Amino acid sequence: MKFKMYLLVSLFFVAIASFAQKKSLNVDDFDNWKQIEKAQLSENGTYLVYEYNPGNGDGMLVVVDVKTKASDTIPRGYDAQINGKSTFVSFKIKPEIAVRRKAETKKLKKEKLPVDSLGIYVFKTREIKKYPNLNSFSQPIEGGEWLAYKTILKTVKTKDSAGADKKVKAKNDTLVVVYNPIHKDSVAFLNIKSFSWSKKADKLLLHSEKKKDSLTASALLYFDAGTKKTDTIFNSKGTITKIAIEDKGEKLGFLFSSDTTKIKKYKLYKGTKSELTELKTNSIKNLPENWNYSDKGNLFFSENGKRLFFGNALFEGEKRKDTLLNKERATLDIWAWTDKELQPEQIVNSKKEQNRTYQAVYDFSSGKAVQLANKAIPDVRVLSNGDGNFVLGADDESYKRASSWNALAIKDFYKIDVNTGEQNLLIKEQEQIWFGGSQKYAVYYNRKDSIYYAINLKTNQQKPLTKGTNVVWYDERNDQPNEPSPYGIAGWDEGDKSVYIYDRYDIWKFDPESKIQPKRITKSGR
Repeated sequence: MKFKMYLLVSLFFVAIASFAQKKSLNVDDFDNWKQIEKAQLSENGTYLVYEYNPGNGDGMLVVVDVKTKASDTIPRGYDAQINGKSTFVSFKIKPEIAVRRKAETKKLKKEKLPVDSLGIYVFKTREIKKYPNLNSFSQPIEGGEWLAYKTILKTVKTKDSAGADKKVKAKNDTLVVVYNPIHKDSVAFLNIKSFSWSKKADKLLLHSEKKKDSLTASALLYFDAGTKKTDTIFNSKGTITKIAIEDKGEKLGFLFSSDTTKIKKYKLYKGTKSELTELKTNSIKNLPENWNYSDKGNLFFSENGKRLFFGNALFEGEKRKDTLLNKERATLDIWAWTDKELQPEQIVNSKKEQNRTYQAVYDFSSGKAVQLANKAIPDVRVLSNGDGNFVLGADDESYKRASSWNALAIKDFYKIDVNTGEQNLLIKEQEQIWFGGSQKYAVYYNRKDSIYYAINLKTNQQKPLTKGTNVVWYDERNDQPNEPSPYGIAGWDEGDKSVYIYDRYDIWKFDPESKIQPKRITKSGR
């Protein structure tokens, strides 16, 4: 008995001693805690690239050959992009954290802060190339073996006849280098303001700009990496902005203004490199009076290249110059209980509202343009990569005021015909709706009865999907003073034949027409 007691006491003290040896976590441990981020696999499945970063400090980019298990690390590498042919990966390289910390503590001006470098790693040879003073870089997502990077050429001091430094006004020029790291080919372009690759071809659109006094000369260049030929497709006195090129590199669009004033009235040009035409605003169906193209919106093509989307807004022109002194100017924030947004919300959203644009589209096949969004339905989301017949419109104006106390982000949702601009109300007072990829059906979770419904987008007829399933489709563990959110949908079958919906444990398959019984497709969720 004594031996047993002795053994128990001994084990007790051994356990205490081993527990005491374990180190407790502190703040410094979180700085050293490393994690894998932004992992990506090459298109051919051979190379794995990921960031390995501490909580604070210099991380690294890791490149792994999946077949041979060979790996390389690039200190401070991040934001990697593997090219479409799986031959190289390009990335940014940060300055060392000690250098960045020193610059920030000295509160240097932006132009004097240390900048990133460009890194290129060639998979086959494991060769690493580095280029300093990086401004930006990009490459075709599914293209060949080219990339483009923008760098800043800083002014070099020169000597006069006496050997003293000349007083030269600092002037930094932008240089864009289009480079093939596999074949070592390169082409350089000066004075480039912006550039954009087509996603599926080695075609590059570049916007150059030169300023002299109050005049600006702009040009649009088209570079074909396959032939290494550059064409100037537009050249004029004025300002170009928002350049866009479609996935195959055949169509393009941009905004242009010849105005020299700060507030510019833009024109929209669209077409091919051999034929560009202006889209007149008076040809846009449903465009409100005094609206014009806005440089605050995005210009982009649908995936099939048949449509060009752009933003419009009310053109107000130059505002009258304020001649008041600061002491003569009164600044007031006036709040009323009738406001639809709380005062802090209004302040935060004021810039967003000033820059708001309203979605419109041009169809190359029909040659027609349609205004899709307006003041009544301001928010429009382009679906199916712009190839579908509908876009999704949303309006929360009726529910803004109540949201300050009920915390509900509810809206009225509309389907908007891309070809005609016709707007049809689908549902009211709901939080979300999901369109199928083929746009035959849409599904939404009704917050009032906790049931998912399918909508036939051709007839607008609704059918309950989850009614009578005896399954909870919302977060039943919600312990906050607001409505529980649904678990959402996992996706759709091709052709919208089925929709997959989550519960807490499983995924269920539903027929949007409710002709086939729901089926639980996961086996071990519960």
